[in-house]
Amino acid sequence: MQVPKSQLTPLELKNHPTAVLQRQDGIFQLRCIPLFRLRDTPLRSVYRLYEYMCAGFHTQVQYETEYFYFHPDSARWSVEEIPDPEDSHQQRYAFVASIVEALVAAFNWRLCLGLQRDRSRLSFGEMELHPPRRIRSPEWAVAVPPLPEPLIIADNVDRHKTPFEARNIMGVNNGHMYSI
Repeated sequence: MQVPKSQLTPLELKNHPTAVLQRQDGIFQLRCIPLFRLRDTPLRSVYRLYEYMCAGFHTQVQYETEYFYFHPDSARWSVEEIPDPEDSHQQRYAFVASIVEALVAAFNWRLCLGLQRDRSRLSFGEMELHPPRRIRSPEWAVAVPPLPEPLIIADNVDRHKTPFEARNIMGVNNGHMYSI
């Protein structure tokens, strides 16, 4: 899978957040168009999350995570099946791998609450009888090593164990992936 040549680096996105607004202009309307949803891919969604996280657009992170989770074609939109983007930019590749692992954690959290991808909800009794299958990270994402030097996206975020911190990417708030 080829990464678009126009993809910006994490620091470019952090320092020029308006570029993300220009690049993703009209995304809410596009998501309402069936042909867009049909042609959209999980990897494109991950790269939109990447842009939003680097630019500090937390509400957009929430919207994009929900779009991914509740996508009508959930079989094709499996986190486990996201292809390796083989991104040549080391920081961007580590960031994208961290997003994929953060999606796995957020989706498993939703499933443990009984929230299904088809928008239905299981009771705790139903979950005891039929425990949800846990989602796993793709092998390529797990294999991406930490960055040799810290990449600081924001200075004011509490440090806690996340896939981002494990890859030496500091200041990324992935709490907006946990909306219900």
